[in-house]
Amino acid sequence: MLFAYIFSAAIAVGTVFYIVHLFLRDQMIDTHGREIRALVEDVRRVAEYDGSSITIEYRLS
Repeated sequence: MLFAYIFSAAIAVGTVFYIVHLFLRDQMIDTHGREIRALVEDVRRVAEYDGSSITIEYRLS
C-alpha cells in the first residue's frame, strides 16, 4: 500500500513539474526568441467540411 502512495505522489509531482517546465520554456522563447517575417505567396482552399471549417494550403517565402 505504501508503494501505491509513493507512486501516485511521484506521478503528481512529476506532472506539476512538467507543467511548470512548459511555462518556463514558453517564457524563455518569448524573451530570447526571434521575430520571423514571411510573405504569403499563395493560399488555396483544399477542403470544406460540414461544420463550416475550411482546410487551406499556403506557401510562404
